[in-house]
Amino acid sequence: MDPCSEMLLSNFYVDNLIKTENNLEDLITLYSKAVDRLQEGGFFLQACNSNNAVLQETMREDGTYIKHDCSWERVLGYRYHPQNDVISVAPYVCDPKARTKRQILSEASKIFDPLSLCFPVTIQARTFISELWKLGVSWDEIVPEKQQVRWAAIALELSGVASINFPRHAIDEGEEASLVLFCDASKKAYGFTAYAAGRGNSSLIFAKAKVAPLKNRTLPTLELLAVFLAIKCLSTLLRSYSRMRFKAVTLAQIVLSWIITKTSNNKNVFVKNRLRDIDQWERELTAKFGVQLHYKYVPSNLNPADFVTRGLSPPKLKENLSYWINGPVWLRDQAVPWPENASNCLSPENNKMVTSVCCSVSPNQEEPVVPFDKYSTLSMLMNVTARVFEFVYRLRKKDLDPARAARLHLIRVMQCQAFAEELKFLENSERGAIPQRVGSLDLFLDEEGKIRSKGRLKRNAVFEFEIHKPVILAKNHELTTLIMRDCHHQCSHLGTPTTLNKVGLAGFWIPQGRQAVTRVLSGCSLCRKLNAIPFSYPRRTDLPKHRVNLIRPFLRTAVDFAGHLWVQRDIERTKMYILVFTCLEVRAVHLELVEDISVYSFLTAFIRFTNMYGIPSHIYSDNAKSFVAGCSVVQAFTCSEFKERFGTCEITHHRIPSHSPWYGGIWERLIRTIKSCLYKLIGRATYNYTDLLTILSDVQNVVNDRPLTHTSSSDKVWKF
Repeated sequence: MDPCSEMLLSNFYVDNLIKTENNLEDLITLYSKAVDRLQEGGFFLQACNSNNAVLQETMREDGTYIKHDCSWERVLGYRYHPQNDVISVAPYVCDPKARTKRQILSEASKIFDPLSLCFPVTIQARTFISELWKLGVSWDEIVPEKQQVRWAAIALELSGVASINFPRHAIDEGEEASLVLFCDASKKAYGFTAYAAGRGNSSLIFAKAKVAPLKNRTLPTLELLAVFLAIKCLSTLLRSYSRMRFKAVTLAQIVLSWIITKTSNNKNVFVKNRLRDIDQWERELTAKFGVQLHYKYVPSNLNPADFVTRGLSPPKLKENLSYWINGPVWLRDQAVPWPENASNCLSPENNKMVTSVCCSVSPNQEEPVVPFDKYSTLSMLMNVTARVFEFVYRLRKKDLDPARAARLHLIRVMQCQAFAEELKFLENSERGAIPQRVGSLDLFLDEEGKIRSKGRLKRNAVFEFEIHKPVILAKNHELTTLIMRDCHHQCSHLGTPTTLNKVGLAGFWIPQGRQAVTRVLSGCSLCRKLNAIPFSYPRRTDLPKHRVNLIRPFLRTAVDFAGHLWVQRDIERTKMYILVFTCLEVRAVHLELVEDISVYSFLTAFIRFTNMYGIPSHIYSDNAKSFVAGCSVVQAFTCSEFKERFGTCEITHHRIPSHSPWYGGIWERLIRTIKSCLYKLIGRATYNYTDLLTILSDVQNVVNDRPLTHTSSSDKVWKF
């Protein structure tokens, strides 16, 4: 392809043709051929200009020279001065009176600077808009007065960027040069600057930066993002300067350990994914352009990319314009003398020392080794923290229990964050005014430095010290939420009273615990899905007298079937049924697994029940045929075995009215509780007979351990 055709194909930008050439004769020839070739197709070049007087005269003779009174030309959004051969952004007056986020974003986006020549100034507007997002200001809401004053100052600086002129010439095409990318990051932004260096000269050819994510990232991670951004843009730079012979591509970076080794010692998935992407981009660039990437260390005071991450005012940028356009002086040498510092990383011994120091725990430590919000379950948080302590203890050659140390550490940090005033009072020997919570809950410090509450169960010989003197938890703390979720899972997703009772039995006390547990349970997706009420229940009647008197458990018993389950036997699946015995006084249940709903199965299950709990005086049931027939057999003593067992017993059978299941609401409600536990524990799985018996035993134990009375959140001491 001849040079003219190549120019017409690659150098047209909509209706603008831009071409630079080092040889004047070649440029005049290209101009003449382009004019003739375009005229043949009905296109006429006009409004042409050049920074060369000879070519300008040729344009005047052809009638294509542009005529106007301004010395500046518009070139792809920039202003170009042919006589001085400099460019600048288009003049723009930024409105300092913008008051809403929408207006501020509109004003800040009107500056067109695709090469990012003025990025040290314009980056301040971007970081300011990011701060507005963090404040939660809506689009048409008036920003706070403090931000209005700051925006007025930024607007004045943005209005002055048009006065800064940049040389058009960067580097001659065809000569051998090196491409150097300086990367940097701050808490506000991260980015890079690209310089072409060769033959004692270096020039800025491109820059790019992005505002730091709203989600907090560590500074090393932002440094890694700066490298990732530079490598992503590197392919575009190499295509744009295809006629340049870059002998090497160097990325100057402060943090090199992750990039050189392509590995990260932490468990941050985000960092590992970026390292993988950087490695993939490197291989593609080497295969496509044949360039080799090198990484070097550069201090912050010698890194020009520091301008685009921290920002400068227009006067400051003018003062440092030479440094911004040409980069550091040592960059222009034939052999670039890079600052000495191999990787700017700590030695293994120092890393080990820092790890030990970071993992050391003091009684008043306010930050956990592992953040509370990093894991969604208590077991994961405890296990990871225990692994950290296990590592530390191995370094220190200590033989301690990591799990116990992790539990103690998490509780101490939680109490230090939530009960700082109470902790300071309890630790201070010269005590002043007693905090309100210390007096009302009778708080004290145990031997391990944990805050506990003295309840009123000291003389109880059944429960352990952990229950007598529970550890106090903050109701809105993240660790407390994880503990409540764990207890809720242990009690098979039962309601607030059962979960709160489980928390107490675990040795914890939560002020206003009922509200705290209710709040946590409201976010349980499994309970919300399975506990949804599809319709309104009928109006409830008064409780009968046999349900409100205190007598021996299971003296008055209700029986009912809870439905079938699938049981795996050898290679086949068979149905088995759950028979529920319910005590009408204390709401206790007994579960039997029977093969079918026949009279014989019911009678054998009834015998097993009476062997464990004694013979009931009254049996209540619905009108199922198995119950009617079974109880008739018991009363009639038609079987010699039953005559021997129940001959002297008077068992009265009560049946509820037909088609009136609400009369048996007490056992129907417990059947619902049992089914709720089974749905969440079993789901659609199939178990063998032994495993199913074990699961039913667990469910029976959970249901029978639930509290029978309401626990008030206003109680000042622990109660059962």
